[in-house]
Amino acid sequence: MIILNNDIYIYNPRSAVDFLYSLGMDDLDIDEFIELISADKDEYTIDYWKQEAKEWEQDSAAQFEKRNNLIVEIQNLSDKLRSGKGGTKAQYADKLLQLCDYWY
Repeated sequence: MIILNNDIYIYNPRSAVDFLYSLGMDDLDIDEFIELISADKDEYTIDYWKQEAKEWEQDSAAQFEKRNNLIVEIQNLSDKLRSGKGGTKAQYADKLLQLCDYWY
């Protein structure tokens, strides 16, 4: 992690790219910059970082979907519990435990 000042932290390549955008660089400038700093490092080419960014984006989308599904499940369970319909206390507890197991 690189700390540029008290307000800006660079945790990974994505946050570095976001920082470069904030400086007014466009996609071409950023691609040239990445090529320049990774020119001597065969294992960290521009294609490597683009693939990493794509994987992080896909993982982030998958995690968002899982969290969203969990929230919907909890909301549905809460609605059933509030209405008094849909099951016994033990069944509600089992469902909550299943949700916990899914996220653990």
